[in-house]
Amino acid sequence: MRQGFGVKILWVALAAAAFVCCTGRGDNATAYSHGKQSIKSGTKASTGAGTLYSEQAVLDIYAQNPQQALAIVDSAEIIGNISDSRANMLRIKIMSETLEGNFLDSAIILGEQLLISPEAISDKAFRQDILEALISASRIKEDYELYLRTSSELASLCREQGLTTEALRNEAEVGLALTHLGEQEKGLAKIEGVMQALAGKRHFNELDAYIVAAKRKYNILNDNERYAEAIDPCERIIEVLNDYEQHPSDYHDDTYREPSDEDRPGYIDFYRMQAYGFLANIHARLHDKTAARHYLALYNQSPFAKTFDCRKSIASTLCLLGDYAAMETIYKDVERNMGNDTINAYYATMLLNRSQAALAQGHTAEAFRLRERYDIVKDSIHERILDSKAQDYAARYHGQELQMALQKESAAKSRSTLIIIIIGIAFCCTLAFLLYFFRQRHLLKHKNRILARQIEKLLNYKEDTAPSPRRQPAEIPPTEKQPAPSPAEQQSTKLSLEKEKQADDVQAQTSAHPQGGVGDETTPTALFRQLSQAIIDEQLFLNPNFDRQAAMEHFHMTKERIGTVFAQGSDFASLAAFVTACRVEYAARLLLQQPTLSIVQVSAASGFSSANHFGRAFKTTYGLSPTEFRKQREQT
Repeated sequence: MRQGFGVKILWVALAAAAFVCCTGRGDNATAYSHGKQSIKSGTKASTGAGTLYSEQAVLDIYAQNPQQALAIVDSAEIIGNISDSRANMLRIKIMSETLEGNFLDSAIILGEQLLISPEAISDKAFRQDILEALISASRIKEDYELYLRTSSELASLCREQGLTTEALRNEAEVGLALTHLGEQEKGLAKIEGVMQALAGKRHFNELDAYIVAAKRKYNILNDNERYAEAIDPCERIIEVLNDYEQHPSDYHDDTYREPSDEDRPGYIDFYRMQAYGFLANIHARLHDKTAARHYLALYNQSPFAKTFDCRKSIASTLCLLGDYAAMETIYKDVERNMGNDTINAYYATMLLNRSQAALAQGHTAEAFRLRERYDIVKDSIHERILDSKAQDYAARYHGQELQMALQKESAAKSRSTLIIIIIGIAFCCTLAFLLYFFRQRHLLKHKNRILARQIEKLLNYKEDTAPSPRRQPAEIPPTEKQPAPSPAEQQSTKLSLEKEKQADDVQAQTSAHPQGGVGDETTPTALFRQLSQAIIDEQLFLNPNFDRQAAMEHFHMTKERIGTVFAQGSDFASLAAFVTACRVEYAARLLLQQPTLSIVQVSAASGFSSANHFGRAFKTTYGLSPTEFRKQREQT
């Protein structure tokens, strides 16, 4: 393979290499380069206004600042320092391997268009660069049909040029694509054939390709829960690395991938560490914690293990081993780095691991809350494409700005050109404002939709876990304003907010005090359980006039005693707060189950003295108004 642009790009610290470093799904040279830059301070290329264009300048900065790299390419193309084809090639590299995967669709479209260009047809090395970029983009996007097609073409192209090892390297990618398309055994056989063809050949290029193939095989077996079989490729990686460490001169072949004598120990340590990490995870999943901790200790001996990306990759293993404190420390760092970007696959995995950890430690409520968030994030991941479109529009607008700035500078004396530029800028600003407005509107609707789903799930959960069958709210004619429920009507429905233990406590207390009185010797917590269950069972909260005075008369207790019960025996500040919570939940069920009722009717039926009071209480509890909640559920 040539040692030009395609050679240098593989050794740049890519933003996407943070992911491939953890999963072992990327090119070895790229992943090692990223890991090396994580533990050494490097010199950053200047990105100021005076930076002159060169491909090397772009390569030096685009992992650090991809937007700046795109701007340099745009400027260089407009000025004429680079051909259109080469500029598009650089854009594909930047968009497919950086920017958090937000521009994968654009990179793929641009790459497929570039493949049919005259330059790509006549220049095999240039075509090879395009195919490599498309393979990277399709793998990250999980478009395995494109992944299979481009990997197969690249393997054939390498064989045409006599690059046997590179052809085998890409045949391993073909095997990986086949497994994702449902042909698991065929794909594994393909990869095993590649490994056998490369085994025993003491050349660095073959060694590096062998490690890539072994990692592909491990990933397939691990993803399909064939953990016992996944041990073999990891051990084979360690075996060839040990041989390379003992006989480095035998592997010297002057290929561009081969590290220098200075970098060789780091290369060996990096991929040996990855293999140890894989083995630790496998043995943890096989419940062999002794072996898992052994490999985890070997993993932690590497300086690369202390980098942020490698710590991220080992968090799931720590969860399997029960090291929840260490796992949580890593996840807190991850959350700080993520900021507000929590709609992604890693964050979903993090929530799932946290949920499992909470459940293992007996924190059932916390486990349920995290699992619920996990489900919401998974449902929302596909909607992230809308955000990427907004960023794509912003990039296009930026490119138009650059073009208009150049037009203004070259035709400053032309009145007509100046008018066109002003009109164009005004149009772009208006477009940007409209995009921003509609995006904000969409985000608000999306937030309300998620909140509505959460409320409904919470209500269903409480209903499913109630100690006795929950009765639905009684049907209320939509045209009549409902008076306060009578005692007979109150007994027809129940709103349960307490667990089975509360119901047992109430039964024990009521058997001791059959007339509704409350013994003074009970604790505030027990009294709260008894009073709250009585208020729920008898639906006293549906009476708009039910307050502390009414409770004193009903339960034959002093106001000080009632205040103490709710202040000290519950999470509610007062009786009024508890009653409001009961009314809000009852109203939420009415909104779900009786959509023909107006908001005013729901308010009255739930015991609120006014619709305004009801609206404020509902929004305080659930984060959106009754009208917004009903609207979102109707749309769903």
